[in-house]
Amino acid sequence: MTKTIIAATLFALSFTACTKGSDENKSVAISNESLAGKYAFGSVTYKAAGSPEQDYPMYTNCQKDDKITLSANGVFLYSDEGEKCDPPGEKTGTWSLSSNNTVITLDGSELNLLSFDGSVLKVGDTDTDIRTGTSITITITLNKQ
Repeated sequence: MTKTIIAATLFALSFTACTKGSDENKSVAISNESLAGKYAFGSVTYKAAGSPEQDYPMYTNCQKDDKITLSANGVFLYSDEGEKCDPPGEKTGTWSLSSNNTVITLDGSELNLLSFDGSVLKVGDTDTDIRTGTSITITITLNKQ
């Protein structure tokens, strides 16, 4: 769960999106080049088995205005923008795509690439809620700026 929270936090700060109808079906060729850019966080949600999807409780207000920049050369920059977190969340690291473009790895933490339409990136992971022991799915939506 800790790896998921770290990866979610890194991604959550840089991608924001709201998709409607046919946007879900749009896609572009996924590559380091097409994903490269600066992202703002849209939403971070989780869904436990048998429960409705809801906002992820570990995603704080100081993280919601952060940005993440993915460079085509495999380097990312996480910027603590707007309201500063304590301690600030600035981070630089590496990112990569799996050979079949279905997984994004950020400094060793893997997230499933759920969709990308050229401007909205959705990533997620399934993990165990340490409080309840149940399986949860975390989804992070990011908007390219």
